[in-house]
Amino acid sequence: MKIAFISTYPPQECGIANFTRDLVKAVSESNRDIEIFIFAPSDTCIELDTEYSRSFIIYPGRENYIETADTINSLGIECVSLQHEYGLFSGKDGEDIIPMLERLKVPVITTLHTILTEPTESQKNIIQRIGDLSEYLVVMTPSGARLLEDIYRIDRKKIRFIHHGVPDLLPTISREEMRRMLEIPEDTFVLSTFGLLSEGKGIEYVLWALPKILKESRVRYLVIGRTHPKIIKNEGERYREKLLRIVAESGLERYVTFVNRYLTQEEIINYLEMTDIYITPYLNPQQITSGTLSYAIGLGKVVVSTPYIYARDMLSNGRGFLCRFKDPDSIAEIILHLLKNPDELEKVKKNILGLKEEMSWNSVALKYIRLFQEVTDNELYMHKGLPRVISYTS
Repeated sequence: MKIAFISTYPPQECGIANFTRDLVKAVSESNRDIEIFIFAPSDTCIELDTEYSRSFIIYPGRENYIETADTINSLGIECVSLQHEYGLFSGKDGEDIIPMLERLKVPVITTLHTILTEPTESQKNIIQRIGDLSEYLVVMTPSGARLLEDIYRIDRKKIRFIHHGVPDLLPTISREEMRRMLEIPEDTFVLSTFGLLSEGKGIEYVLWALPKILKESRVRYLVIGRTHPKIIKNEGERYREKLLRIVAESGLERYVTFVNRYLTQEEIINYLEMTDIYITPYLNPQQITSGTLSYAIGLGKVVVSTPYIYARDMLSNGRGFLCRFKDPDSIAEIILHLLKNPDELEKVKKNILGLKEEMSWNSVALKYIRLFQEVTDNELYMHKGLPRVISYTS
């Protein structure tokens, strides 16, 4: 079976590139009969990491997207997995992806990484047209399915739910050794946030919460990750410099550590292993996915988060804690409560155990393979025992 993935891809630095890399790796390792092709949108010529695939670049412009569709049609590819985010593709709101999909002669499964609650007319039309041209639309949260049906009028028969995957890897450095490397005493609680930095991350509200927390407890806050390349290109390091000013003005230098580089998956897991409470203080209420929150939950971490859509879904039923948007006092109150009540930390860890296996990349890949097989209707590749994919037809 030949599958084409249309998405950004490493060495491009973005969450969707990492998502697709991990999905491709898991699909390849789950079924060696699948041959994978990567088609990555890029403004420049880059060499993609191609351990598991053949790769092509999609340059900006409607004609280039149509030409890519012709290439896919000529290669004997049986199914396309499209990773959709408005900023990935050229044209207004990424509209150049539409003539490409219209030109394709093979079934398409689209994974939606953003589903806006208040889309512009253009954004709404693009998702509706992608829905028309796709066999299935995959969402990573139940709320995403409801938004597609209520706002975009997508037929619920087309909607499928598959979790964001998380790596099934063990840390390569022990918690104790990581603490020694960062000079963090054993009696100090570790808070962390990781990912590419940008204004929407809300890191400043955690920094403003720290003085109140430090009055009653010993903590170290790790801000892990470099600034997003697109932010650096357009604004430089303005946001990071703002955060550094807050740290200096508040006298927090001993309590905040910035890890200013792009981390490997193994390094992220090592940092999460030593984390006591993971924080996503994001500012966009409409955010429908978060790879970093998925990682934290999948690795059994207690999470404190603002109530964006994905966090509300993932942290419900006692799986985490929600603080108010842009509210340092709310962040401080929840963290202090948890630090004074360690039994609550243990309770949450037990509540998220059931999700860990379901969110493993192996489990996620098998569900995507099942969808690939359904839309290609090729009995040669049908395997018994593949996990059921949740639909919304009942």
